[in-house]
Amino acid sequence: MILLSDGLNTQNRYSNSASQIDARQKILCDNAKAAGITIYTVHVNTGSPPDPTPAVLQYCASSPENFFLVTAASQTFAAFKSIGASPSKLRVAR
Repeated sequence: MILLSDGLNTQNRYSNSASQIDARQKILCDNAKAAGITIYTVHVNTGSPPDPTPAVLQYCASSPENFFLVTAASQTFAAFKSIGASPSKLRVAR
């Protein structure tokens, strides 16, 4: 699974508390990992100055190598190329 985000969990249908949203996201990631799903996270951070890297995206990545920080649009291709070249089974779904 690839989770692409700006990392700013500011609002969902249940809350506008970042800490509550982060906690729900961690539960989602824990459940996916428990089901044997490999999680890649891509943090798109093109702000100036950049936002701090959200701990929840690093937490959700199945390993430190599965976390990617994109600070410019030109880095997006390299991140997805690296994910596509990983040795795990990939399943493309529409």
